[in-house]
Formats: sequence, structure tokens, C-alpha cells
Amino acid sequence: MLDEAQDWIQKDENLSDLLIKIKGSSKTDEEAALTAYHQVAEMLQLPKTFSDITEDSYEADEEQDRELHSVFEELAIINYLEPNQNILDRVLVALYIVYMKAHIDYEQAALKYYGSKEKVPKPYFIFFFGRDVDAHISFDIPKEFNSWPESGAVGLLQIGF
Repeated sequence: MLDEAQDWIQKDENLSDLLIKIKGSSKTDEEAALTAYHQVAEMLQLPKTFSDITEDSYEADEEQDRELHSVFEELAIINYLEPNQNILDRVLVALYIVYMKAHIDYEQAALKYYGSKEKVPKPYFIFFFGRDVDAHISFDIPKEFNSWPESGAVGLLQIGF
């Protein structure tokens, strides 16, 4: 997916110029990733978080038989699946996926967590934690919390219901 994202960037002069500027002015990859997360999402009018997805945008995507996801959501899954990949590359892939109105199959993350398809419960939950490029997921909440909002989760998906 990184190759497709890089091709997309090279074909869009404005996007390419913005990323060159971001990389040149950032001290670290983490700083560049955070800046890209915000500036590219804003430039392309992509939903950064769950709250940026409106009811109207959901309805428009349902008409096209697609699920609309946020950059945060895709990045959290990528961070789980590819934790050793460069953070800027992970952010660029998440931006590309949302721009293309695609998404990473949640089953990949469930298989990594549960170990095999037979062990994946129906339904299962994915809890989203963090903020911006520090997005991450968990398949359960810490036992000391009574509910997912108390745990600090910022989102929740139920899969396979």
C-alpha cells in the first residue's frame, strides 16, 4: 500500500510540494507525521477523526456502497499491523486509504490479535485510543474499567454482529 500512496503523492503536484515542505521543516519523523496528518487531511478535506464524519457524508457513501472511515481510524489499524514501519509512511498510507475511500480489513487486525480465524469471536469489538498520530487499538478494555468510555477509548466498533 505504501507504493500506491507514494505514486499518488508524486502525481499530485500540490500534495508533493506540501510534503516536501513538511519534511524540510520538521526535526523528526514524528513531527513530520503529525504535521502531515493535519495539513494533508485539511487540504484534501478528509475526515481526521470519527467526529469529522457527518450524517450527510455517511449517507453519501452508503449510496456508493462504501463505508466512510477517518484517518485516525485507519492509522490506528496500521499502527497495530505495522508498528515498525516509519510513522510518516504510516500516516501517508492512512491518508491515501481515506482519500481513495477504501479501508483496511479489520479481519487482518483480528487475526493478528486472536491468532487464527477460528479463535475470532462473533461479534468482536475494536476499541480506539489515542489522538492524532498516536492512534492505537485494543480488542479489550482494561478490567479496572466498567465501560469503554471510562477506559479513555475515543471510539468503538462492533464487528460481525
